[in-house]
Amino acid sequence: MAMILAMAAVSGCASYPAPELQLAASRGAIERAAGGDVSLAREKMALAQHLSSSGAQQSARWLAEQAQVDAELANARASATRAADEASRWQQSVRAIRASYAVY
Repeated sequence: MAMILAMAAVSGCASYPAPELQLAASRGAIERAAGGDVSLAREKMALAQHLSSSGAQQSARWLAEQAQVDAELANARASATRAADEASRWQQSVRAIRASYAVY
């Protein structure tokens, strides 16, 4: 996180417009990532909002984009875990059916 703060301090510039759309997109991605580990995305989002209100718009936009990507990754990982769990349940069902036919 220290590296992120250093990058933000170096690249912050008030001549860029506020990244309101990116902040909104990032918030949406974090909300959609239910079940995933979005703690890093939330930290980056909070810092992006702070930087935006401080006038460091370029850094805020960059961090908001990173937060969105982190949230989307968390969502994808959670979806993959759910899919693997479902596949495992189906495999168990198939084994049970095969075992029941083997008895006869």
